[in-house]
Amino acid sequence: MGEYFSVPEFGRIERAALGPRLERLLHRFDERHAKTSGEWVFDWQHRDYIKAKNWVGVVDMPGLSIEIYPKIYGDDGHPDERRRAHGNLLFMLHHAGRLKVRRREMASLKTKRAPLLEVLIAAFADELLFELGRGLTRSYVAKEENSRFLRGKLVLSEQIKHNAAHQERVFVRYDDFTADQLLNQVLKAAAFRLATRTRIPATQRVLRQCLGHFADVANHQIRLEDFDKIHLDRNTQRFKRLIDFARLVFSRESAGASRGEYNTFSLLFPMETVFEQFIGTIIRRHPDRIGLQGQRVYLQAATQTRWLLRDASGDGSSRLKPDVLVREPGEGTTLILDTKWKHLKPDEQLRNNGVLPGDLYQLYAYSQRYQCSTNVLLYPKVPGVTPKDFTVDGDAAKCVRIALIDLSRDLWTERAEFLSDVSRIVSAA
Repeated sequence: MGEYFSVPEFGRIERAALGPRLERLLHRFDERHAKTSGEWVFDWQHRDYIKAKNWVGVVDMPGLSIEIYPKIYGDDGHPDERRRAHGNLLFMLHHAGRLKVRRREMASLKTKRAPLLEVLIAAFADELLFELGRGLTRSYVAKEENSRFLRGKLVLSEQIKHNAAHQERVFVRYDDFTADQLLNQVLKAAAFRLATRTRIPATQRVLRQCLGHFADVANHQIRLEDFDKIHLDRNTQRFKRLIDFARLVFSRESAGASRGEYNTFSLLFPMETVFEQFIGTIIRRHPDRIGLQGQRVYLQAATQTRWLLRDASGDGSSRLKPDVLVREPGEGTTLILDTKWKHLKPDEQLRNNGVLPGDLYQLYAYSQRYQCSTNVLLYPKVPGVTPKDFTVDGDAAKCVRIALIDLSRDLWTERAEFLSDVSRIVSAA
């Protein structure tokens, strides 16, 4: 089985516990991760230990498995607290549109104490089988072949080139309505890859059923550039979550890696992005329940972007895109909210709790350009940190608020209480 570590964000793994060989293997993985994502998963600066950063998920390699879960400020060392953190991560991924999680996966997590990797794979397998049950996507694909039968159009130039001495054959071009297309090839490869990682028989059975649906789909060696060639339309949009997840499955592959490196497997999520998408989606999907009846919610200021500056020719510079923007029809912008996945320092340690000046400057720019009276920086709730309200100097009608959201509760069973917290934050607008 090898070494297994389960640590929260910013948790430590002792170098001595890893040993030199596993440490080198993990470091090479992290180097490749940094090349593809721009960020390291671990902080390697410390002499005696390495430290997880703000990526969560799993890294699985020969002889070593590491699970990183969100820090939610309970007793991080207690198994029940780890399971709650796992569950809350799945809740956020589910509502952020990253993965559809059903009750079966949550039951597995709670009763069987399944590792996070197994729960993630099971969630992918269940969603894939459900969508395949609705029908395998098919499309017309242009094909050319040297055939014994006339089908489609005769390609005269190729016919002369290939069949001058073979009058029994015809070189044709035709459109084939087929399931053997890139989208299905990617999903098939992901299902096969995950089937080799899971150790749970029920998940293996589901993935085998999925692979049965792909019997007429060719095996394809998946590369990252393949994902950019997939264009989803109205009929294939239902596969978007699955394609995004498959991208994660293959995102750390490296054709030039050694055998041990190539067998490394990871599913990692940047918590800043997950938190932003999660909060934005919750606000957009539940406006009535959180006190935004009749108001319009825009994520990443879609269709509502502004420029901070303009150059001499009038072209915009420095685009402003708040995470969440709320407008009252006919009244203008009533609320701007930016999420920050940062664990602030208690009041007794730092007066400003570690809120970055740059984040406040950004919120000030939003308040001015959107003429918004209420502007919120939202952080995870941390013991010893209190919310704070400020007015903009010279314009008391505009305020900047530091707000906190409690993620330490069980979000699956206390969903109503969580929505009440969100309502409290936005209702002050």
